[in-house]
Amino acid sequence: MAHLSFLSVILLSAIAETFLYGIFIVCFFVAVYLRLSKYTDRTASSGALWNTITIPTIAIFHWIIGVIRLFKGFGSWEDIHSPIYSHLDPAEPLVAARSILVIVNNLIGDAIIIQRLWFIWGRSLHVIIVPVLSWLGLATSGFVLSYLFTHLRPGNISYIGPWITVGWALTTVINVYCTACIAWRIWRTNRVAQAVGGGLLTYVLVILVESAAIWAVWAVFFGVTTETGSQLQILATDLAPPIIGLVNVLIYLRVALGWSFAPSVDETDGLTMTTVLVLPTMSEQDHLDTVTAILGTANKA
Repeated sequence: MAHLSFLSVILLSAIAETFLYGIFIVCFFVAVYLRLSKYTDRTASSGALWNTITIPTIAIFHWIIGVIRLFKGFGSWEDIHSPIYSHLDPAEPLVAARSILVIVNNLIGDAIIIQRLWFIWGRSLHVIIVPVLSWLGLATSGFVLSYLFTHLRPGNISYIGPWITVGWALTTVINVYCTACIAWRIWRTNRVAQAVGGGLLTYVLVILVESAAIWAVWAVFFGVTTETGSQLQILATDLAPPIIGLVNVLIYLRVALGWSFAPSVDETDGLTMTTVLVLPTMSEQDHLDTVTAILGTANKA
């Protein structure tokens, strides 16, 4: 990989983003189908609808701009070095537009996981202080980067690097903190669920941890390529929108598919079905209600 030319990285990035975007779109429409077919009696909140539309929209615009930039770079220049320069310059309009879309998508994705944490912890405000402050810092760095992308003169990119590092560090803090707190909450609640015969929370925990691992692999890849100045940073940046979308939609999709085949529960067992979770109708209900937030917030992906 160290011997890849810049042109090879550009083409690899376009192919990889198209591949992941295709997977994301398929998963997204399957999730929408499951949502509409299984929960027609529930009315989606405006926030859920907004998140459902925004993430795929940003991903598709990011991909479309990438295709346009690719054709513009390689289809209208006689000099082979011209597309290289146009892809290298963050201040170039199409490059700046894609970078701003990545920033917005990252802010939305981090806001979703913070909201998920808030729901699962019973709408407790103290548990989200750290991620909210980090998110505000991330929004600030995103605003500064957006300003630099749109106001810097071509070739003047010396101020961008530190702000990218700050943004990466803050989004890492948000995701690691939120995933750890959610996992701990589910693990603690699972002990109560097992006492009354429920084991589904372990499945939820596995899904969340695996989804966080997908994001963590990308975060490490992005951080390493950014700090080392590798050309593969282009690949890491271009993969951000579809990966953020996949991480969110896979949580809901795997839960829905995994529990759609669960056997029906006899009402005489003292159990009720809420959404796709089997929850006991007893004093432990207050503790287990937090688990329904996982699906409710995952639907926002």
